[in-house]
Amino acid sequence: MTIGDDILKQWRRDHVIAAPGASDEEVLAFERVHGVRLPDDFRHYLQLANGTSGQMDGDMFCFRSLHEVKPVFEELGHHQPDSQLFEGCFVFADYSISAWLYAIQLIGDDAEVGRVFLVPVNGTRGTPLARTFTEFGRLYLEAPQRLHPS
Repeated sequence: MTIGDDILKQWRRDHVIAAPGASDEEVLAFERVHGVRLPDDFRHYLQLANGTSGQMDGDMFCFRSLHEVKPVFEELGHHQPDSQLFEGCFVFADYSISAWLYAIQLIGDDAEVGRVFLVPVNGTRGTPLARTFTEFGRLYLEAPQRLHPS
């Protein structure tokens, strides 16, 4: 089983409605438009469960569908002076109605692509959370309180 399978299983248990998985064509179109290649673990997750259909789970996380995933600088605009620190990163989830954002790095060298960051919306600096989407997903499933400041 992959992290995508585990996340989908948890959502089903918690009665969270997952959007139908993204098609190969949707994934390829996203990659073409943004000039990226999705990491395999993130791609597989999106093809299984394309977000939480706009609803929050019981821990107040909301995962976006592929068509809602966008670069950090587009999401924050001028609200976050440090948005340039997240160059190549795309927002894929949020916590508590966008109090905190989660972004995956899709542009960069091989060692950087796939890293997941906590992106604040209040002007403070972001935090690296995980080296891969799989590592992020494990934290989400096993210790969600570690994914945002208290």
